Amino acid sequence: MDPLRIFLQITIATGLAALVAFSAARLRFSLARIPRTALDILFLLPLALSPSLAIYITCSFLAQAEHIAIGADSLTAIPLFYLCAWMGFRRVDRETIDAARLQGLGRCGIFWRVWFPAAWPWLLGGFVIGLSRGIFLLLLAHA
Repeated sequence: MDPLRIFLQITIATGLAALVAFSAARLRFSLARIPRTALDILFLLPLALSPSLAIYITCSFLAQAEHIAIGADSLTAIPLFYLCAWMGFRRVDRETIDAARLQGLGRCGIFWRVWFPAAWPWLLGGFVIGLSRGIFLLLLAHA
């Protein structure tokens, strides 16, 4: 398979994994304690998985070898995205959210004007770490 095509697939898979993990990290801050703990366990579980187990899990869903590598990379990159987004969203102060709500902003406006500006360096850092990890695995596989 063409390395450029694999790189584009890794980039798309990394972007989708980042979107899922960033959304879950944002959702975490609006949940009660027990659902929040369950969400943390679900998204941090791939940290405890060995790479061979991650490959086995993705083998059961995907058929082609290059897709297995891309799927395993995405599965193991989700905790990186989740932790980076979690740390970025922790920087947001509840008083700022309340002030934005008093100014008449809805959920979407609060996200784009309060949550995102505070967390974007962490979100970008998580995406760069995940993408560079995928590129490193791509180079390692073709070496």
